[in-house]
Amino acid sequence: MKKNSSSQKLPKIISIVGYKNTGKTTLIYKLIKEFKSKNLKTAVIKNSHAESFDKENTDTKKLIEVSDVVVGRAKNETFLNFQEQLSFNKIVSCLKSDIILVEGMKKYNFFPRVIVFNEDTKEDLSKLIPELAICSYGTKKIKGLKNIKSIKTLSDTIIKKAFLLPNLNCGDCKQNCFEMAKQIVAGKKTLKDCSALNSSITIKINNKKVFSNRFVEKVFKEMIVAMLKNLKGYEEGDIEISLNT
Repeated sequence: MKKNSSSQKLPKIISIVGYKNTGKTTLIYKLIKEFKSKNLKTAVIKNSHAESFDKENTDTKKLIEVSDVVVGRAKNETFLNFQEQLSFNKIVSCLKSDIILVEGMKKYNFFPRVIVFNEDTKEDLSKLIPELAICSYGTKKIKGLKNIKSIKTLSDTIIKKAFLLPNLNCGDCKQNCFEMAKQIVAGKKTLKDCSALNSSITIKINNKKVFSNRFVEKVFKEMIVAMLKNLKGYEEGDIEISLNT
């Protein structure tokens, strides 16, 4: 069975966090333009506290009201609408991008962030979880964090330091994904220290990776190898199995 490595090409993800009207969307807009100048494909995940995104008074809205999924295809764009809130991991699995920028979602703590903080920001900094921040952006400096003003420098920093953990919280590395993410941001750990990203087996469902902990990996490996040893032609080495259900 093939040994994985942490270079599984999980997308680089960064969250842009800050309180209302601090300039998060403007910053994301500038970063996207900068990433595009580097020929990098970007995606944005934007969270809304509203019941739904505004599509009022359109034929599309009528279809959305009755269908579970609506795909809108126009001359210059395509959108996919689900009548449910998808999990973060499921959303990410649908995206094929080099860089994914997340606006908000402060509570998602298994990837790093940039904190947008200004002089007129009065809210509690601790709620933005600065332990996960690779830097800050804005007019107000945060103690212990590098404040970056240049979009080019910020984009280069994100390319270098953005990452995504699988959010299994399996405990194989003796800590949850939040603690591991903090350690990676602090430079004390790397993605190579995540057991789930360095499994000895690769599981894909509909060409999308499914991560497992060491116990599941051990059960799968021992069970499959034991069965394959009974087959004529079995030999030690990498094993590839494709299963259609």
